[in-house]
Amino acid sequence: MNDALDVVGLFRFAFAGTLLTALACGLLGVHVVARRMVTAGLALPQVAAFGIALGLVALSHADGHSAHAVEAGLPHVVALVCEVIAVLIIAWPRARAAVGQAAIAGMLFAGAGAVTVLVMAHSALGMEEVHHLVEGNVLAVGRADVVVLASVLIPVIVALALGSRRLISCTFDPEMAATLGVRVRLWQTLFYACFVVTAAVAVHAAGTLFVFSFLVLPGAAGVVLGRSGAGAMIVSAIVAVGGATLGFVASASAWDTPTGPTCAAAVLVLFLGCFALAAVRQRLTPG
Repeated sequence: MNDALDVVGLFRFAFAGTLLTALACGLLGVHVVARRMVTAGLALPQVAAFGIALGLVALSHADGHSAHAVEAGLPHVVALVCEVIAVLIIAWPRARAAVGQAAIAGMLFAGAGAVTVLVMAHSALGMEEVHHLVEGNVLAVGRADVVVLASVLIPVIVALALGSRRLISCTFDPEMAATLGVRVRLWQTLFYACFVVTAAVAVHAAGTLFVFSFLVLPGAAGVVLGRSGAGAMIVSAIVAVGGATLGFVASASAWDTPTGPTCAAAVLVLFLGCFALAAVRQRLTPG
């Protein structure tokens, strides 16, 4: 217990950033899973990594200082623009009718991943930064990074929490929501906006593996174990925060492993536990 507290105290900014990212992704994840958007949840973090790579390369060529390029805000802006374009492509009715949303998301994932590696391989930053984009370097998150994450993710978390009833109704039964007077298009736009900005700022701090894992696994745990939309959100939040905490402490102390993948492994274990509990509950339920 003391070791865990020591780790949290030593890496307090990194821990805070990890929890913010995990919670925002976990709350979004209920909607991602329920809307059958798992492939989009895979594609958008990769597109964000592509945008960050473009921004880093542009800054490194502009001033020649790699460290300054990493710390500047342009990569996040470029990532946000790329995310918006990707969402518009995924939602484009003609493209969805032609090949389907999953196929579009798969193409974006493959294309963005390939181009990211090629861009960074010929930049001053090199392949090490690509490694950080994919695996994440959560322990390197400092005070300035937490400020950026908090300024973006706290409003996302508040919006998802305060608007949870309307968002859940739009996710699980949009036709019924419309008949009840819910402005479905407005709330759908809010969901996509939260999705886009979360991926844009979270990928460079935590990596695409971390972001994708927490966009899918906590939400899936909430869907299989929660008895209602609100229950799914609560379960997802608990699994996200619990997985991030367990993975962070284990990676930074006892196991000495990469933090992003360790957090992803921890949240996978928690999801499997939730899945097992749901299966047991179903067997014990009469009828």
